[in-house]
Amino acid sequence: MKAFKLLAIPVALTMVAGVVGCSQGTDNKTSSPTPQPTAQTTAAPQSAKPDEKKVDLNGQSIKIGVWYDGADPRTAKEKGPAEEAQIKLIEAAEKKYNCKIEFVKFGDYNKYVENFTTTSLSGQPFADIVRMELFWAFPQLANKGFVQPIDQWIKVSDP
Repeated sequence: MKAFKLLAIPVALTMVAGVVGCSQGTDNKTSSPTPQPTAQTTAAPQSAKPDEKKVDLNGQSIKIGVWYDGADPRTAKEKGPAEEAQIKLIEAAEKKYNCKIEFVKFGDYNKYVENFTTTSLSGQPFADIVRMELFWAFPQLANKGFVQPIDQWIKVSDP
């Protein structure tokens, strides 16, 4: 479980970095914006924290980009305690936010950053969230504005 917690932080950081990096606008007036489903925010149900708002993604698929096979613990042939814990978290998130979480393999290890950059700049990112090696993101992608601070969205002190 400790290993899962340690893995959760970089995954969360990568997910947010991917979303922020992929959402950077351009001044290109010739392309029409792609319509995006919007999250509906309503009052929190009794089971939620009092200050937490309910987010409904209306069944939207959230794509997590990876460069390797077997990223989705739900498709693992053998499921140990780590995979079972991950599956429970995925199912809980899908239920809580009314969405579907998919893992998308895009390219191989050596072309992943190139594919990420190209598709993001084209306005058609291959995933909503991307998992990356740390040395891919820093300093190259951070210096180019693909990776942004996440302090405004995540409380690092929150266990």
